[in-house]
Amino acid sequence: MKDNKVNLTDEIDHLKSENAHILFVFNQVDHYVQIAADYLSDELNRGTQVLLVENDRIYPMILKRLKESVCEQKLLNLKRENTFDFYYEQESFNPDSIYNHFLDKVRPYVEKGERIVTWGHVEWGNDLTSKELISYERRIDQLLKTMSVISICAYDADRLSQRALESLVAVHDIHIKDNKVVKS
Repeated sequence: MKDNKVNLTDEIDHLKSENAHILFVFNQVDHYVQIAADYLSDELNRGTQVLLVENDRIYPMILKRLKESVCEQKLLNLKRENTFDFYYEQESFNPDSIYNHFLDKVRPYVEKGERIVTWGHVEWGNDLTSKELISYERRIDQLLKTMSVISICAYDADRLSQRALESLVAVHDIHIKDNKVVKS
């Protein structure tokens, strides 16, 4: 892959907005780790609070890269939740439960006036329907319009149907795929 990678920090800064709902669709894990680590590193070095929802396989790769560019003190602003625990707290993908969990995690920072960004790698098994997924994403989108939160929702392209992808694009401010940024 060429080195013409997306600079997510620059893209978000160009929005000149305190909130954004961003869809990041990836095909290659190494590319995903690079983009996530670069963006989260920029935010942590700014002193931003970061909620990272990531699986146990990818999290160590991101953390390793973060440790190369973020001091230990600023790494304390990184709060990590396991993907499975976050999205399956009720032992199923329950949009209401996940919404409330998300709100509980970000609200304290918003109320204190602290900048917070979230990066959620959304994964699921075969029991999730596109309807449940879109229901959750719509609720989060509505919430983000009322809060100062930047939220990136990351999806593996291989796990999305064309219909699900189109629905996701419709409920996000920005869509990033194949190193291209498309404002929705």
